[in-house]
Amino acid sequence: MSLLLFGFVGQFFINSYLEYIQGFESFPEITVVNSSNAALSPNDQTLYIVNEVNDELRSFHYNTENGHLTHLEVITDADVGLKFNSVRDIIVHPNGQWVYTINQTGSLILKFDRDPGGALVIDNTA
Repeated sequence: MSLLLFGFVGQFFINSYLEYIQGFESFPEITVVNSSNAALSPNDQTLYIVNEVNDELRSFHYNTENGHLTHLEVITDADVGLKFNSVRDIIVHPNGQWVYTINQTGSLILKFDRDPGGALVIDNTA
């Protein structure tokens, strides 16, 4: 029950955040169901959203001139060697070079290298 309630509240937060950064517009083609957390890159050009139910990370390019989002990629549990286990939180390092995800179960932190365009590659050495 609490997971369902958090999923609803988390979804409300993510939708509100997307509407805020997009000038209170709605973009139905952007789906972020069951999202648990979001992080914006330091240059304000990439938005990352994690989904703890589907164990995935989605990234979007944020156009700072018109506020629109363009889908960049989806990283799934299979892409990271089944290491997303209720991936719950995400943070972008202040220098913008790395992104970290934190699982709710399994106490695992994953590190991703971030290229200047916002794409991510898992860093298996972390």
